[in-house]
Amino acid sequence: MEGQLVRVLHRARAIVRLEIDSSVHERIVELARQKFPNETGGILIGTHDGDVVRIMAASDAGPAADESPDGFLRDGAHCQAFLERQMKASGDSVTYVGEWHSHPKHEAFPSPTDVASLASISQDAAFHTATPVMLIVGLKEHDAAPVIHGSVYPERRRGYSVELATGR
Repeated sequence: MEGQLVRVLHRARAIVRLEIDSSVHERIVELARQKFPNETGGILIGTHDGDVVRIMAASDAGPAADESPDGFLRDGAHCQAFLERQMKASGDSVTYVGEWHSHPKHEAFPSPTDVASLASISQDAAFHTATPVMLIVGLKEHDAAPVIHGSVYPERRRGYSVELATGR
């Protein structure tokens, strides 16, 4: 196959657990409360360690984000700059691992739009991950106890829910 670029599909190990630093957990809940009743979100930064994804940082949606009660679109340039700062500060030991967003007044489960978005990310080489994760923060009311749901969307496979653990 001389002269041809061949893309080799890496069969990533199944993710069974998401470990979220307590500071990240607190940050995404606080951001969701600040924007309530609008949706908000951002990107997740962390590491893959076998079948565990460790989430160590989360961006906000950014100043040019579009946030409404029915959806949001993050500020891509803002989130990219956040990722680059995090990677540089860590000596490139962390990377993009997925997305998070809030569901104000709704359950913390992925919508068809959420599923399609993460399935697309898993197949887009620009994101550098074949197993993006998603965290959804459900808030029934501004001061209600948050419910956080985690899921994984492997390339060319159906997404699935995973165990969440908060620590550190």
